[in-house]
Amino acid sequence: MVFDIGGMVAGGGVPGDGDRLAGELERDGPLGGAGGAVAGLPGTEDLLAVFYRDLHAPPGWVAFDDLGGGSLTGHVRRPRRGGHHDGVRRVVILGRGGAGKSALARQLSDVTGIPAVELDALFWQPGPAPMDPSRWAACQHELVQRSCWILDGDLGPYDTALEVRLRAADTIVVLDFTFLRCAWRTLRRGPEQAEYWRWVRAYRRRSLPDVMRAISSEAPHAKLYVLRNPAMVLRFADEVRQTAAQERRSG
Repeated sequence: MVFDIGGMVAGGGVPGDGDRLAGELERDGPLGGAGGAVAGLPGTEDLLAVFYRDLHAPPGWVAFDDLGGGSLTGHVRRPRRGGHHDGVRRVVILGRGGAGKSALARQLSDVTGIPAVELDALFWQPGPAPMDPSRWAACQHELVQRSCWILDGDLGPYDTALEVRLRAADTIVVLDFTFLRCAWRTLRRGPEQAEYWRWVRAYRRRSLPDVMRAISSEAPHAKLYVLRNPAMVLRFADEVRQTAAQERRSG
């Protein structure tokens, strides 16, 4: 399982969008655990101890360094053979509302040619009202039958078919951005209901631990990227772009 340390390093935002202020002010903590402990996770170890333990974990686990200064702000789990983004064909993107999942999906689609699907547009019916769980599960099964896809969306407690996407994915990206950064971006795009804000505010406490457990149990085969700030996303997207360009030249 992959753990990341919330609040350990201030996020390096992209100038001009208010992210720098959000990165400095955010203090909602590592997965919401008091003192670094997370109730319900195996052993409830201190996250810092888990983080450094995983730096020296067996093959298949690799640390992902932030841009500049060598600050350790995230983890990548991937097979050690091959390049960083070998075999990127079926991508699941998860994270808080306002983290930029759809923007990243479009960017990855542009550089790889893989079609991106925004799950919110499929799931939320007029009202808005959630899709019936059985219909949603059937929709997920249909989507993952395709040979390649980028599925962006984190539906929180409504995501009863998350395991369908995880089992079929070869690459999983979790955008673990701070609450204030996501709140800023949400406010810029338009109003949201109170339920949305409760989910976004409590994401690290309530949703992220469940997401990480699901990834660990349902997708041990997949490459996992936990990205903590826009700089890490830019680096990830740039590496995907370079790999896609190499594949086109060699193909």
